Amino acid sequence: MGDKTELKNQSRNLDWNKIFNNQVHTIYEPLVDEMNNGLKKVYEKYVINGNEEKIQLIEKNIEKINNLKNEIAKEKINKGITKKRVANGFIIFFCFLIIGLFFLGFYSKNKKIIKEFIVFEAERKLLMNKYIAENSNILLTIFNKFSMLDWKNKVLEELQITKVNGIAKNDLLIFKENKNFFGFNSIQKYRIRDSYYYDVLYTKEYWKTVTTSATGTIVIPSKDGPEQQVVVAYHHEPTPFMERKQAISVPTNYKPDLTFNKIEKNLSKKEYDKKIKKGEFLLENYEFYQHYNFEYNDKIAFIDYFKVKTQENFIQYSKYFNGETYLFGKKNQNIYVAKDYSDRLLPYSSVYNWLGHLVNLSDVVSVDRVYNYLMAPIILNALRPVFKEITQAYLNTNIASEVYNSNAKYLSNYVYSPHKEKSEPDLSIYDIANKALSGQFLSLKTYEPQKEIGMFVKGHVFNKEKNDVRAIISLSMFSYWKLKLYDHVFTRGITIAVPFERFKFFSENKYIFYSSKYKTKKNGAKILFNASNYSKWDVEINSILLEDYEQKQELETIFDEFRNHRIIEDCKILVDNDGLFIFINEEINKPKINKLFELL
Repeated sequence: MGDKTELKNQSRNLDWNKIFNNQVHTIYEPLVDEMNNGLKKVYEKYVINGNEEKIQLIEKNIEKINNLKNEIAKEKINKGITKKRVANGFIIFFCFLIIGLFFLGFYSKNKKIIKEFIVFEAERKLLMNKYIAENSNILLTIFNKFSMLDWKNKVLEELQITKVNGIAKNDLLIFKENKNFFGFNSIQKYRIRDSYYYDVLYTKEYWKTVTTSATGTIVIPSKDGPEQQVVVAYHHEPTPFMERKQAISVPTNYKPDLTFNKIEKNLSKKEYDKKIKKGEFLLENYEFYQHYNFEYNDKIAFIDYFKVKTQENFIQYSKYFNGETYLFGKKNQNIYVAKDYSDRLLPYSSVYNWLGHLVNLSDVVSVDRVYNYLMAPIILNALRPVFKEITQAYLNTNIASEVYNSNAKYLSNYVYSPHKEKSEPDLSIYDIANKALSGQFLSLKTYEPQKEIGMFVKGHVFNKEKNDVRAIISLSMFSYWKLKLYDHVFTRGITIAVPFERFKFFSENKYIFYSSKYKTKKNGAKILFNASNYSKWDVEINSILLEDYEQKQELETIFDEFRNHRIIEDCKILVDNDGLFIFINEEINKPKINKLFELL
């Protein structure tokens, strides 16, 4: 069964006040059903509405393209082009045998018709390419106005799940303190009911020994005379391997000191009974241990967490998914559910020029095909496992009902009313750094990275005055580069060159400058450009849509510093609904840092 696409029950409405029993039927199934409805609503709101004329033009162009294709195909048949090309091929062949010379008149006539058809076809293909290019430009304006992550978040909004700022350092420790942790790929925080969850992509690093070999030959004496014998030499090289994970983390004040982690080996009824007879402590329901087993740091708190009803919920959940559950555990004030992740990064990426990477825009592509047959499956495949993870976290009703506040004690509420207005917190240091992660605004330059790229915050300056925030973040960006080498191994009297690859760690310093003062006002409005692309700025500055004229003038002054003085050569600048971000892809000295900070 796994992650079901066809659900056993009929479509259910999502009701956050009725999620405390049969969670696969009151949380997972409604979320999946509502996700499909959400996709339709987002399609109507952001694709169809306001783009009716553009979409009609695309459809008309597709109709024209199809008509032109039909014209070409019809002309090709009517003029017998294929037959004439074959016939001319035979005539040329038989010319070498003299016989073909008698058919040169037919050859010239066929050639003329073929040439006329080529001109006919080229004229129509030129028109087709014009219509395809026109459609491509329209598709880009419709879909690239949001990143794939933005599109996914809009679907979640239809399910009363909202992306929020305020990524907290302590909520990330559950990942960072893992001994195999390498780096984050994406961190997103969402408000759900009266609490929050993080949807995180991260990478773990493992070292394994890779063995390579090469052969040589030696001559050895034998009774029949000298014989050649193959000799094998080996090289053993410690090599880093990367494993990408996706997880949700739910911050909680429930049992804040309790930690438990999954043990791989579950227990049969016989093993359960044997342990009970030995006087070992186990939970009441033996069936629970056929699906789960945990190690823990506090027996009383563990019993309290896994009350009889919670055990039953966990058993039902595992049966529903045929035992295909994810890694589940709790570390102090965070519950986590994690799984391997091998899908594309697109649904976790805030890159805006994604459409050209997903669709061949030189083909005939409709709006419906892009959204319903390409985008929608990607979003569905990304969200379905997340809903499965949320369901598992909420199998304990104390977690499902929690009204979470990071600075308060545990509080629950079984009656939920959607918040019409809730003040959005300022971006934290980790929200700002996450822009670089998910937006791919920074890159490594010293070497070509051969493994995953990691990043961590080295230091920061965070300055808040009234309602404006200014920040500088110093980052370390790192990966491995590859050397192709030979190990000259001496064995059996000869030296054999054994090829191997050695991976070397390297890192570079990067910087992010941020100001909350300069924001685009229209939802989703943004500008992004490289510091070297100065000619674009005068055009783009007028599309920023800042309502405050004074702020616009100040922003132009900042841009002038880059344009006229080229204070930084390798950087990207983003202005969006969150503020102004300057991503610096090179090492800079303290005077430059101070000068940039003064500009903000």
